[in-house]
Amino acid sequence: MESRIQPLCGLDVHKKTVVPCVLTSERKEIGTFSTMTDDLISMTNELAQR
Repeated sequence: MESRIQPLCGLDVHKKTVVPCVLTSERKEIGTFSTMTDDLISMTNELAQR
């Protein structure tokens, strides 16, 4: 039986940065964004595309 991992995302929230980690069955992606509004919008757009 083959195990499958549904895509998931965890967020590590700090005062000046947010670090999302996206995990799929094929790979793990980690990014770093500032907590400024433009960067948070950019982060949500990137995460929504996955």
